Amino acid sequence: MNVVHPFHRIKPQSVQAVKNFTAEHLREAASSLGDRFAHVPFATRAPAVGGRATLKTEVLQTIGRTLDFAGHYGANLDALYDALVDMGDASENGIVILLDRIPVGPGFDADARESLLETFRDAADTLAESDKRFRVFYSFA
Repeated sequence: MNVVHPFHRIKPQSVQAVKNFTAEHLREAASSLGDRFAHVPFATRAPAVGGRATLKTEVLQTIGRTLDFAGHYGANLDALYDALVDMGDASENGIVILLDRIPVGPGFDADARESLLETFRDAADTLAESDKRFRVFYSFA
């Protein structure tokens, strides 16, 4: 029996909404290809008001912590891009990332969310040049 791989219609370098995939589906599909799977679950609580960290900073720090970026990771979009490309270059196979429930709210509006996803797309485009698989799935809170 011919079994179709869950990623058969998904480009090796892509950033897209999670749609019908669950974290477990993505983990299993990544594993079957020998790809690293990273699940970045964002907190469902609202950030504390009056704190120094903005929601955008919290999102970038959560990504850095979860993906185990180097200690010098600067929690900004340029640093995120550099860290993603380094991670992809260092990967023997590919990478599948789930950005689960990206926060929606003041301090992280639609433009900020689109800038975040565009940074992941830019990293995917760069990694395509070296034929590295880099698939990112996302959902919003």
